[in-house]
Amino acid sequence: MTQPTLRSRAPAERELGQSLCHWHRESHVRHRGYSPTLGRLIERDPIGFEAGDNNWYRFVANGPTGKTDPSGLSPHTQVTILRLLGSGDPNNFKLAIELLAGIGAKSIADLGSRGPKIVDAFLSRIFSMYPATSMQCVKAAEAVRDVFSKVGQNTTVFTITDRCPRVQHFLLANGQAFSNNGKHVAAFCNGRVYDAITSPTGMTIAEYTAKLRSLKIDPVFIGLPPGSK
Repeated sequence: MTQPTLRSRAPAERELGQSLCHWHRESHVRHRGYSPTLGRLIERDPIGFEAGDNNWYRFVANGPTGKTDPSGLSPHTQVTILRLLGSGDPNNFKLAIELLAGIGAKSIADLGSRGPKIVDAFLSRIFSMYPATSMQCVKAAEAVRDVFSKVGQNTTVFTITDRCPRVQHFLLANGQAFSNNGKHVAAFCNGRVYDAITSPTGMTIAEYTAKLRSLKIDPVFIGLPPGSK
């Protein structure tokens, strides 16, 4: 395969469809290195074959005059997001987040028929990376908020404590702890709570309260929006 050139005297915003502020010493654009001397990208496309091109060194299938890729990750394809999330690679999760941001959706409906499936895939991946027993509920809640923010949804990260201050260990039904400091953190969006206990579908406040009580926790919610309880 021949290696194409971008045929530019300098990094060209008009050709790459990317802001010049993403260049460092005229040698790096978003996720790939670029050589002004050679007039071509010198690093492989990070999404590989998902770009739809067998040559991983090309930019937008070697058609920069008619196509742009502002994120450097082909944000036009939602299928790529699902495949990246399905790979299980933490680095691919970061790429998927950038792809989602690149779509510029103002709501889940803006993602089309695949919208709910995409959000579900993101949440599933988050709770796989941060299971309840990892005790990384803050990271999980912040990741959930980040995903929902990319589709225009306001999300609140809130804290759960036990009404009895002496309770320090929150235990799952199997006896494994998911908190050892008397606190747990979850995300709240559109009337539903999301954490590693709820699964990607989330729970209403009533359902979540009942779930916690089944785990012998008398919950107190701190930081929820007014009127959400």
